[in-house]
Amino acid sequence: MSPKIPPYRQGGLDKLCGVYALINASRLADPTLKQKACEEVYLEAVCWLQGNGSHRVQLDGLTFNTLLSLHSRVFQEQWPQIRLRRPFMYKRDVPSSAEDFWLWMKNAASQRGQGVFIGIESNKGHWSAVREINSTHIYLFDSDKWPNLQRSECGCFPEERKKYLIEPKYVLLLVRN
Repeated sequence: MSPKIPPYRQGGLDKLCGVYALINASRLADPTLKQKACEEVYLEAVCWLQGNGSHRVQLDGLTFNTLLSLHSRVFQEQWPQIRLRRPFMYKRDVPSSAEDFWLWMKNAASQRGQGVFIGIESNKGHWSAVREINSTHIYLFDSDKWPNLQRSECGCFPEERKKYLIEPKYVLLLVRN
């Protein structure tokens, strides 16, 4: 079960949900992270994004590859006790069934010292962190007040044609050493 802490919220004009999702997933992995440390990482992340030619990122959002680079250049330097893992980086690692994927997600989100980061595709893309998963819901630890998702409306493979798509290739696991 994840700690009883509130997620940080993003501003109404930015599309930095990916930065907030990385921070919030890191906080699930390490609940001892203080607000000042999170504010410093946020500011460094924004500076890094602006310094790397990502001028429109605040309006257009972040790509997965940009988030991976951001984590290695900013988050990993500031919080070396938290490691990023890509459990489904290779196609051979992707569970063969949706049931296996949801079981993996449920187990990962329930472990102390871990935070699950996901990409959600719907009518707009969104990055978030997962607080908990059960047989009926995905409880988000979200920066943009997204509702908890009903599992019946979520798919993990595009051919499932569900309202929300959470593809394994866009799942990250943040783990406290």
